[in-house]
Amino acid sequence: MKDTHICKLAIAYSPVAALSANSRNARTHSKRQIRQIAASIRTFGFNNPIIIDKNAKIVAGHGRWEAAKLAGMDSVPTILLRKSNRRPNSCLHRRG
Repeated sequence: MKDTHICKLAIAYSPVAALSANSRNARTHSKRQIRQIAASIRTFGFNNPIIIDKNAKIVAGHGRWEAAKLAGMDSVPTILLRKSNRRPNSCLHRRG
């Protein structure tokens, strides 16, 4: 069976400073949680990319972004979310 609705994902590394928080983000993290996420990234690596839109605004991963800043990271793995008016279930694809 052909997967016509599945897109292949690609990870691109984006500068931490180039990303921005989404003002509509519903999830918040305490400073303690951010420290815990940063410790996890230092121990296990950054293995859950941040989802961003075409303007480098964070769609998902605000806590990981804050933790990356706390950990002094220069860049983080990201996946660009491409929204399409023609396809309600748009795909994720590589930035650039």
